[in-house]
Amino acid sequence: MSRTCNNFQDGDIWALYSDLDTFPKYYASICKVEHNPLNVHINWLKVCPKSEVERAWLDADLPISCGKFRVTTQNTTCDNPDYFSNMVSVRRHDRGSYYEILPEVGEVWAIYSNWSAGWTPHDFKTCKFDIVEIIEHREESIIVWPLRQVPEFRSVFMQEEDDGTGSVTWKVSASEYILFSHKIPAILIEECGGKHKEFWGLDPASMPSAFLYHDE
Repeated sequence: MSRTCNNFQDGDIWALYSDLDTFPKYYASICKVEHNPLNVHINWLKVCPKSEVERAWLDADLPISCGKFRVTTQNTTCDNPDYFSNMVSVRRHDRGSYYEILPEVGEVWAIYSNWSAGWTPHDFKTCKFDIVEIIEHREESIIVWPLRQVPEFRSVFMQEEDDGTGSVTWKVSASEYILFSHKIPAILIEECGGKHKEFWGLDPASMPSAFLYHDE
């Protein structure tokens, strides 16, 4: 999805693409925007780990996309808007010193389907994903609905069909939020291939390659 200098405002929080697996897993606060030429000055956000697994991932420099974050003094200047994926919804805490970033209802996220607490950077290059829609946010859990790819449209998805038992949805408890890999920017469309139904059009730049390049 294209971005221009007009998309960026001081104080906004954005997701940027990771150099580990190319997905938007890094967060930064915009502190200054210069035009002609474009230079976006940012300060990186760093997660505040709560569990032993999160501390281990932080020590191994592995990306964590959900939780409580603080703005660091580590800064970078970006001259290309394509480094940025999407603006992030945050909850501010402690007078804006900390930000809580969690999947919001109506968003589409990738979830690790073969996650292990002992992952290394190499595992991020070979891991598998499910794609889900966030449908409910509870105090200590998030309810997700798995999405499936629409045949013949590699970046178009729809909800898995409910068999009537209610078992199609998943509950992700707060202790498992590390399962959320990254948000995938998406737009809701009402028709695809002549069918009138709700579909999600996903940003290919944030999609796992297995969905884009699978065999026909």
